[in-house]
Amino acid sequence: MCNTPAWLRVVLMGAGLMVGGVLAGCQPPKGQSSGRIGISDTAEPEYRRSAVLPVVLVEFSDQFPQRLVQDLDDVPQLRDTPGRATIILGD
Repeated sequence: MCNTPAWLRVVLMGAGLMVGGVLAGCQPPKGQSSGRIGISDTAEPEYRRSAVLPVVLVEFSDQFPQRLVQDLDDVPQLRDTPGRATIILGD
């Protein structure tokens, strides 16, 4: 047999069992995948929050550029410019 003391073997076996138990507990549950839901779907917990829903943000990001272009026609400095106007958004 090996020269390792019996108490050390017991401690090492216990540590190995604990590590094995922790790793076994980290496995995802079997069944349906835990993937993300679609952007157009809303999970029930989101309904109870006061935060803006992701689907609303997507709708806004789709509508904003269209509305901005329509509103630019109302700005006289842009509408009455004889040449081409360049608008830079961002920083």
